[in-house]
Amino acid sequence: MIDLSLCLINRNDQKFLVPLIKAARPYVGEIVMVDTGSTDDSVVAALRAGADSIRSMPELMHEDGVIRSFAEARNHSYDLATCSWRLWLDADCTIDHWDQVPKTIEKATQYRDDGHPGLNLRMWIDYTWNEDRTVCCQTFTREFFTHKDDGWVWKRPIHEYLHREAGHLPEVMVDYLRVTHLSQGARNRENGSDRNLTVLKRWEANGGLEEEPEVLHYYLGDEMMSRCMFEEAFVYFDMSVKEAKRPKWADRAALRAGTQLLGTNDINRAEAYIKEQVATRDHVADFGWQLAYVYARRGDRTRATEALLATYDKPQRIQGENTHYRDAVAEWLGIELKPAQEMQP
Repeated sequence: MIDLSLCLINRNDQKFLVPLIKAARPYVGEIVMVDTGSTDDSVVAALRAGADSIRSMPELMHEDGVIRSFAEARNHSYDLATCSWRLWLDADCTIDHWDQVPKTIEKATQYRDDGHPGLNLRMWIDYTWNEDRTVCCQTFTREFFTHKDDGWVWKRPIHEYLHREAGHLPEVMVDYLRVTHLSQGARNRENGSDRNLTVLKRWEANGGLEEEPEVLHYYLGDEMMSRCMFEEAFVYFDMSVKEAKRPKWADRAALRAGTQLLGTNDINRAEAYIKEQVATRDHVADFGWQLAYVYARRGDRTRATEALLATYDKPQRIQGENTHYRDAVAEWLGIELKPAQEMQP
């Protein structure tokens, strides 16, 4: 048996959940799930598809009808897991090349058996897409595989993250596996869900400003921007920049604002904002890629080429992985990016 538990949380995601479970079933030791009060047939469908253990916990929902804390739900899913290794995924995600997962666990187990204290295994996730899903606009990495003995717990009610009190263990990138987020984009905008905003406002009211002000304001700005509430969004992004104790949050807030503007039809506003960032954050490549994308949207090959080439000698990326704008422009221009031109994180 593969010593790996797939840990899921779910609410009314039957459409994506069932294919995920069927794809994973041959390659994991068990599949466990916490359901936070589905009103569709998710629970029955998940069991039929091959889930081993499901805990229904409608009490995890707040009285306003929105989940209290995603971290709380994920920690409960970890409590259900009986295997040594844990792989978490959202119910609306999938992994390319599931057949490679067993060898990943075999290698990680051998590493631990050889006397190493532990490690976490990171994978790429292609998360945010344009409306017709032809361009992925946001890619990052996360710890997806962790060991039960290493003390990982989930923190933060929304945009949750894994935390280890004893500090992070060595990280290993699993480049031959990749996660794809399937429901991000048009579907969520059409549904007009205010779930994230509701949780963020509740977090703000319950002391989030004292805990992580720059993070809270960053995500509030992100939610406002996604609703084209530009003035409100920039108030929050500006607060995040001013409050940021970690420089990455200031850069990240600015980058996210540019990304959201590019997702609208207001290309003139996007250009003006991104040009300002290129001028004030000259060491960061990401904004140059965004500016090149602006020119590509306009069909201006000369300026797109100039903006793209100008990023080659810039040493820093904000998130280290978000190359989609660069790659899309290079493909449109017919430029083949050589290894020597690759940025170093």
